[in-house]
Amino acid sequence: MAIDEDIPEDVLSEILSRLPVKFLLRFKSVSKYWYSLIQNPSFISLHHNRSPKNESFLVKRLVKSASGFALSLVSSETPILDLDIPFGGQPASCLHLCGSSNGVVCLSNSSTKIIMLCNPAMREFRLLPRSPLHTWHTSHLGFAFDPKTNDYKVLRVAARSECELMTFTFTFVDGRVEIYDMSTDTWREIVTVVPKEILQCTDNWREVPKEILQYSQHSCSTWLNGVFYWVAADRNGRGEIIAFRMSDELFERVFLPEDVRINPWSSLSILGDSLALVTVQFGSTGSCLEIWVRDGNGVKDPWNKRYGIGPILGHYDPLGFRQIGELLLWRGNVCKMVFYNLDSHTINEYGEVYDDLILVDQLHVLFYTVNLVSVRRRV
Repeated sequence: MAIDEDIPEDVLSEILSRLPVKFLLRFKSVSKYWYSLIQNPSFISLHHNRSPKNESFLVKRLVKSASGFALSLVSSETPILDLDIPFGGQPASCLHLCGSSNGVVCLSNSSTKIIMLCNPAMREFRLLPRSPLHTWHTSHLGFAFDPKTNDYKVLRVAARSECELMTFTFTFVDGRVEIYDMSTDTWREIVTVVPKEILQCTDNWREVPKEILQYSQHSCSTWLNGVFYWVAADRNGRGEIIAFRMSDELFERVFLPEDVRINPWSSLSILGDSLALVTVQFGSTGSCLEIWVRDGNGVKDPWNKRYGIGPILGHYDPLGFRQIGELLLWRGNVCKMVFYNLDSHTINEYGEVYDDLILVDQLHVLFYTVNLVSVRRRV
């Protein structure tokens, strides 16, 4: 009797849904029945709900063995794994981590303007087609799974610039927005008004005038309840949050408390089921961090100061939260990632992720949840 007939489907699903992805990928070759079961969307959802959340993260890091950067999958259970990204031979230093959702990661290459979706656990990649606005500068990218349409979407803000011939300086004068839908593998442009702060963006914070808002170095677009969020600040501590509501396809400005001062090292993340803003101030006694949490999804919903951390000796930059109530921090003076436990107020070093001391603005991190979602194109 075949093994397929020995085990009822619901029992087999219960057993397999508790196993790591690396084993399930091997089990797909057991039989056509097992292959079909593991590929079934209902099974993928069941497995995802039972997988540990935020136990791994992707980090763009500097390595001595290679001539530059590598994109690595970091986990507490396995050694650091450098990923072989098929970006046409371009160095990993050109890579940007744009977002992660349900185990699918969005990457972009500033040199070639390539945008890619990948599932690191399954070693699958999908190069996105060129958009109609391919020649325009990519100002910002956002990526998330949209439960309303059951689809993965990439939001791209494209900017057009004009050059001042006398000073040879560029000014962005126009912005347009397009959305990529993975289900159709196509881009579509939408009609909306783009806030001018989004267009005034360069890759180097030091080149931005003091009066111009610039987006946080470590904060990718944060997706929550159908809304993309970006945190922006100028060098004087004036800041705001820009939101893009996917259902209405419109931009909004999110109000901040008057006494909140943010800077390029501030970070947006998700704490529990709420939007969280982590602000940081550096002083002679160390780093002081505040965690502000917003209850609700409206632009005028109030913020509440949930935690105050510090001063703690050293230079710490917030990178994001784990589901188990820990804040990931980059300790720049010793090149280590550490976790700050919000309940016990203790710091645990994760270990050296960089082999060489580098500037903190070269650090990019994305929390990653292992999943069986395939990004391959269906023929």
